[in-house]
This record gives sequence, C-alpha cells and structure tokens, in this order.
Amino acid sequence: MQRMGFIHIKCTLQIEGFSIDDKPEIIGTLYSTGLFYRNGSERKPRENPDVNEFGEKVKNAVSLFDAE
Repeated sequence: MQRMGFIHIKCTLQIEGFSIDDKPEIIGTLYSTGLFYRNGSERKPRENPDVNEFGEKVKNAVSLFDAE
C-alpha cells in the first residue's frame, strides 16, 4: 500500500511539472506526512516544498550511500 502511495505522489508531481527523482528529502517528507491532510483533502504539489525532520534524515542516509 505504501508503494502505491509513493507512485501516486511521484506521478502527481510529474504531471504538475515537478520532478523529485533527485530529491530524497522531499520523498521522505511526503512519505512521512501522507497523501492527505487530516481533514481528508489531498495534498497538492508546491513549487518550493518544505522538508521535515524525517526528510532530512532520509537525505543524510542517502548521502552515506552516495559517498561510497
């Protein structure tokens, strides 16, 4: 189910003209916040998305793999 959510996020962003292929911090943030707000409305892509604490951790983890 989580994979379907990621695919939905990625496709929605690509349709809107935003690529997150090289932004693991955004993928991590979206994964941790989910597809929907608490009121049930869907999150919409933004041009300059914010990164949360989990997204920063994902970015740091990915950089460890890139360093090797």
